[in-house]
Parts: sequence; structure tokens; C-alpha cells
Amino acid sequence: RVRPLLAGICGSDLATLGARSSRWFESIVSFPFVPGHEVVGLDDAGRRVVVQPVLGCVPRGVEPPCPACAAGRTNHCVHLAAGHLQPGLQTGFCTDTGGGWSE
Repeated sequence: RVRPLLAGICGSDLATLGARSSRWFESIVSFPFVPGHEVVGLDDAGRRVVVQPVLGCVPRGVEPPCPACAAGRTNHCVHLAAGHLQPGLQTGFCTDTGGGWSE
């Protein structure tokens, strides 16, 4: 868990809030979600951390990981709607994870 200190406002956040986002992403987004995938915060031990927002195989509990995740290329994960989390490309677009605009 991370307590957000700062969260960026991305173009995709603005497009979503303005109802101009692409319908192409609907299968890898779950509603309702809290925006914010560019996050600096504190972990439970009080250390400052930067969030890796992509919800690939590891945070989803998918075993074995897909070839992309196994190679460290989580941005190419093929399991963005699998595992124990609701669909979501990344934090800030997944109902189960929260986003940087939350506590």
C-alpha cells in the first residue's frame, strides 16, 4: 500500500474526465475507479516510493507470468483483465486498486 503525496494529471485523466477518452480502452478499465497513475507516496514503512502503475501478471496473481511480464515488459502484459483484480491497464483505471487522487 502507498499513501499518495503527489499525483500527476495525465492527458488520459483529462480525456476521461471530459468524456473524450477512447472506447478502445473499455475492456481494460473497470468502473468506478479513482484516477491517478503517476504517483509519488509513502509505503507502510514510511519510505518514499514511485508507483509502477501497470497491473501486469504479478499484482494480478497470474502464474506463470505471460512472456512479456517474465521479460520485464509489463506494459505489454496480455492479462490486463485476468487474475484476482478487476480489469485495469494500470492503477487509476481499476476499481480494485484505487488511484493517486485518493487516500
